Amino acid sequence: NKPAPAAMGIRNKQKNKRVHKGKNHAHSEKVKWPSSNHKKHVTAKANTFPIPFPANVKYPKNGFLRNEAPYEESFKKALETSYEGFVVDQPDIFLKEQKIVKEALEVMEEAGFFRVDVTQPFGLGTKCAKTYVTRCLVGETGTTYKYLGLRMFAHPWNCNSRTNFPQLSSKKISSVGEALFTIGQLNKRLTERTQQHLDNLNRKRLARGANPTRGRACFDISLINRMESSEDLKDEPSMGEGKCSVSWHADSSLEHYSAIAVYQQLSREIEIDNSQWSVGLRVAQNSEGPEASRRGNDITVVDDTPPIAVSLPSNSSYYLLDDFNHHHQHAVIAEGEPSVKRFSSTHRLLRESHNVAHILARCKTSCGGFHKKGSKVWRPEQLLLTEMESEWLRQFYIQGMSHSNLLWKSWGNDIEALLNYWSKLEERTRQTIDFLELAAEGQCGLDKLPDSIDPASQQKSERKLRDKRRKAKDCLQDLIARSGSASIVSSNDVYESMAILLEERAKMRGLWSEREKDGVFHELAKAERPIPIPFVYHQKGDSKSVKGKGFSPMAGSPVELV
Repeated sequence: NKPAPAAMGIRNKQKNKRVHKGKNHAHSEKVKWPSSNHKKHVTAKANTFPIPFPANVKYPKNGFLRNEAPYEESFKKALETSYEGFVVDQPDIFLKEQKIVKEALEVMEEAGFFRVDVTQPFGLGTKCAKTYVTRCLVGETGTTYKYLGLRMFAHPWNCNSRTNFPQLSSKKISSVGEALFTIGQLNKRLTERTQQHLDNLNRKRLARGANPTRGRACFDISLINRMESSEDLKDEPSMGEGKCSVSWHADSSLEHYSAIAVYQQLSREIEIDNSQWSVGLRVAQNSEGPEASRRGNDITVVDDTPPIAVSLPSNSSYYLLDDFNHHHQHAVIAEGEPSVKRFSSTHRLLRESHNVAHILARCKTSCGGFHKKGSKVWRPEQLLLTEMESEWLRQFYIQGMSHSNLLWKSWGNDIEALLNYWSKLEERTRQTIDFLELAAEGQCGLDKLPDSIDPASQQKSERKLRDKRRKAKDCLQDLIARSGSASIVSSNDVYESMAILLEERAKMRGLWSEREKDGVFHELAKAERPIPIPFVYHQKGDSKSVKGKGFSPMAGSPVELV
């Protein structure tokens, strides 16, 4: 990709080469626990790993450890040691919720809430992939969830004035608002159960002298998965049992140590065999959590701890408590050819940066500082502009018209607010570039009138332009002198920094253009394919008066930037 024209203009013809490093994605490798003689030398951080599985306990070497003969005691021991923090609630815990949740899921399914996602697991510039599972996101107002390069936008569950299940259960759920509110009520019930399980886990840990739990029982979203059998499902790679409907992973974007609660419901009861769908679990150190970013490229799957598989009846729930998600991966496994659909309502607590209120607050603060100048201001502005465009606006529009129609009532005001801030930051970028160009012209001597030219012969506009160049040059030198930054010691540093930021946005836009044209979208219905992002370039405008558009005085389309 060539640099953006704006970047070329302010680079001052510097020819430094840069390498844009792609994101390295972790792969899994198997390791063994330290020997018993080595354990006393392990640091305190290592003690946060799951309890090692006892070496003298038998388990199947070529399959999952299940709660089946002759391994019932081994399975129980696994839950007490390496899989401590995994807890199950049987269906009788949720007798009051079963019928109403079923009705809510049916209403949401009929309304088209469950959609195929097109993800980009390895980042911009890589291959896109269509999910086997259809899913939707429900949660607190303004929440989103990003996974595998795609940001999902939540349907709000607080859109109904009813306050409890007994009121709703008096009649059949019939509206989308009631359905979403029902998921919110299920969230409250799961929160109560999670707190009870966390208290029990904390008592167990304290009783044996271990560290107490650090997580809390609080959820702000539910990712609801709808799963069916498919010939396209891939074989489970590690044990060779069944096929993966959801591949091995640890949940991302969550508040550290927060619990995960999953309520499972099958489309019809299976009286004899509940094993058509199973949840697989395996120990994988630092898959997520506070140490995940320090582990390098490898996720370590512990070789001498058996993976387990748990088949659960309809209307049961399971919980991953405290740091369980940090050091374990899970998968959903289809056994044979399942004859029933599986819905799983997965309740999680996200980091605050995944709520639109967080980025809107940052935008408000940034735009409120436009009276300031200097690299300390310009760099955060440019990073925010790139983030807002790539991580929010383009994420919304790439998911198609049907997605927009479903969510616009809930998200329209926020998307329009982001478009308005985008317009302001684009205008600010133009002003910054104009300032730097004037300063550069002043540094080249264009702020002074040559001795050979009579000042009286100069037009007023030319004198004003010279004054602007001189003021910009002096202002830039003053900004550099007062910056106190070790990285900004000359005007060249300012131009170079700005050029890099503009090039990065140019590259981002080019890669998004490629993503929107990926062939996988042709496998979707037309209404689910990307729609053009409503940016209007080369034009100033008021995005408040013209709804649903962002305006920029700069060039910016992918064709112009690459």
